[in-house]
Amino acid sequence: MSSESCYFCGRKADRHCCECEKPLCKNDTQFVDRELLRYHPKPPKQFQMTHFCPICYERDVLPHVEKYEEIRARAKEITIVRATYNGRVPCLKRVNTPVTVKRHADEFHATEHMRYLAATEGYDSIVEFSTLGEQKRNAGWQTTEWSARGYFANLNHKKYRPQD
Repeated sequence: MSSESCYFCGRKADRHCCECEKPLCKNDTQFVDRELLRYHPKPPKQFQMTHFCPICYERDVLPHVEKYEEIRARAKEITIVRATYNGRVPCLKRVNTPVTVKRHADEFHATEHMRYLAATEGYDSIVEFSTLGEQKRNAGWQTTEWSARGYFANLNHKKYRPQD
């Protein structure tokens, strides 16, 4: 590959685009952020490739990135009703089976994963939500593995008053 030059600028190429196989230099390479794989239940094949030319990135990867970011923005608006909540929860629609995520390093990431999945499915809340930290011991090191569980739902937000 040392004799090849970058398709875009003519500098020495040190890699190829994962999509179109054009030679690329470091400056013209577009990398996929590994953060995009964190919560995605079925990541597109483009998220699993490492580097792209600017044309392939804009054409094949950017639409998926924009969709992911739009879902992440909706996920931040998800209402969480804990399992310890004693009031009546007015659900317009609710999933009958609980959703569980496991093996997260902290409670925040387990909660964010549940929020992302709820937003992906088109729900606006998670009811009967709970988290569980389990102590793991490995040859003198101790860590906590977090899991989260809850039911996806759409709430009647006019009737739901958690402060009452």
